[in-house]
Amino acid sequence: LKALSLHPKQVKLIILRVLILTICILICRDTSAQKYEFGTIGFMTSYMGDINPNNPFNYNGFGGGLFAKYNFNSTWAIRLGFDYLTLSGNDINSNNSNQQQRNLSFNNHLSELSLLTEFNFFKFSTKRKFRHFTPYLIGGLGIIKHDPFVYYSNNKIYLRELKVERN
Repeated sequence: LKALSLHPKQVKLIILRVLILTICILICRDTSAQKYEFGTIGFMTSYMGDINPNNPFNYNGFGGGLFAKYNFNSTWAIRLGFDYLTLSGNDINSNNSNQQQRNLSFNNHLSELSLLTEFNFFKFSTKRKFRHFTPYLIGGLGIIKHDPFVYYSNNKIYLRELKVERN
């Protein structure tokens, strides 16, 4: 866990989320002709960019979400989802001495609301021998809200107000 730089509170949150997910999976049973589906998701997040240019597996944040899905029939469905996640980056964690001297960092909390349509090519069934799978297409629209910030001298400073991003 030290290699991931996780705080003990973060480890407890991961364990709690895995436990909740496991309970949800055990409670859910196979149903046929299901019209409504509800679910949760939990995941770890990572950032790649100026502060972390080389390591795609630098997981340092967490996220989760909820969704509700309505199945019109065996091929068409619509899904509404909400996800919340945290991202961060810090030059201090870099192996590059130039980045460490630069000493940039950021934190960000993102919220996403999405509306998706799903099309399954075949009727999916766990009871038949042949159709235990189906290729599918998914598409939709989403909106994201985020506001990056840093802590400096114990003050939370929002970066958008400083106009540090370039177009």
